[in-house]
Amino acid sequence: MKQVVFILLLLPPYLHAQECDCTSSFNWLKETFETNDAGFPVVIKTKGTDTYQNFSDSIAQHTKQIQNHTECVKLLDEWTHFFRKGHVGVYYTHNPDKNSRTQGTEAPKPQPKIWPVDTTALFKKLKDRKPPYGICDVWYNNNYKMVVVPDTINAQRDYVGVLLWTNKPQWKAGQVKTEFSDSGSLVNYYMADHTPQQQSFSYSLKYLKTGNFHWTRSTEYVAPEDTAEFSIYMTEVPRIKQINNETVLIRIPSFSYKYKEKIDNLIAENQPLLDSTQNLIIDVRGNGGGADRSFKNITPFLYTQPMKFHNIEIRSTPMNIAVYKKWFSKSFLQRVFFGLALKRRLKKNMGEYVAMTQAKIRTIDNYDPKPYPENVYVIADENCASSTEQFLLMAEQSSKTTIVGKTTFGAIDVSNVNTVMFPNNKYRLNYATSRSLRVSERIIDDIGITPEITIPDTVPKYRWLRYIEKNLLSKKGE
Repeated sequence: MKQVVFILLLLPPYLHAQECDCTSSFNWLKETFETNDAGFPVVIKTKGTDTYQNFSDSIAQHTKQIQNHTECVKLLDEWTHFFRKGHVGVYYTHNPDKNSRTQGTEAPKPQPKIWPVDTTALFKKLKDRKPPYGICDVWYNNNYKMVVVPDTINAQRDYVGVLLWTNKPQWKAGQVKTEFSDSGSLVNYYMADHTPQQQSFSYSLKYLKTGNFHWTRSTEYVAPEDTAEFSIYMTEVPRIKQINNETVLIRIPSFSYKYKEKIDNLIAENQPLLDSTQNLIIDVRGNGGGADRSFKNITPFLYTQPMKFHNIEIRSTPMNIAVYKKWFSKSFLQRVFFGLALKRRLKKNMGEYVAMTQAKIRTIDNYDPKPYPENVYVIADENCASSTEQFLLMAEQSSKTTIVGKTTFGAIDVSNVNTVMFPNNKYRLNYATSRSLRVSERIIDDIGITPEITIPDTVPKYRWLRYIEKNLLSKKGE
């Protein structure tokens, strides 16, 4: 027995520390989600217990074959999306397999790949190109700037991402950061230590996503006729622009609370202009949500009649009560409200849904309709979600407002996301603690909000404004 203990002690400690027990993680996830998520009972009622159990059993079997954290996180995240697309997911707090080893010796340090990019010829080619704009372009984030070009050297890949600039000391311009293939949706992404990690990737007109890393398309090499509108679409911060004597544009790429002051200041600074314009366009394309308070000062320009909204109800569990206690501890009034009212009702109705307030419906009726703008157009797309969809529900109730674009993402029925760490302290779970009282009448999650006017697929997003000017605004004046 002593000999066995001695042998075990000789094993490198990281072999135990890095071991992935995906089955245990899944069991914890399943129990935690079933107990606390506000949307779980509704989905089970809709999809059926048998369907859910069969899916969970297949995931449980698969966990037994998983040997690394990266694959485990992907599988657990897949399980959560059985319930819905948004306000849910499993993520790792860092790269959990970064320090994993399969033997006691150090692996050779990977050498960075070099790509001979002729930047002068490349940038001329980018400048002279015509739309549409594909993956071959300049992309950037806070740490890197890279150009994605067709791979003419390695037949195993179709495109390669080469660094143009970086603030990371372990990287230099000219080194390969990513490798893409036309077939499939995976990318080789080279980590900080130059080790390759296979990740999923996707891209749109505005963004490139490689695993958990996000890139923004540069506007340096856009066709001159698209530059102005492309710049509006790509902006990261709220802005107001007068398009012509009759039309003003408010571009809001995010309702994040950090932009509330910026939005409020823009409205205040341009109040005379907004109060006298015939047409107002509110562009919320790509706006994934934020805080409802961020669009409070925009509401008067849409208001034509009282607007009604459904309140929310909280799924009462010990974990959810704890998180609401934390959320309502920022001020004395919040602590009083939570301690004397909500907390008492939650504890009294453990395991049930408890309305945040006694009233099912709240009504906004404290504005007078404005004579101007006469017409309001809200531009939305498939990336609009959460608080942005709440804004669109408000816009639907305005008799002078028209929603234009594409059907939204659909992530608003359940909300108030709580983040909780897994027992292994490597993964985190996002789940919803509340649901809208509207779901008994109208479901939006995974369905979205359909615009009154759909913009054809043949019109690229960087020309949507021109489409609206030509097909909607000009006809209003006829």
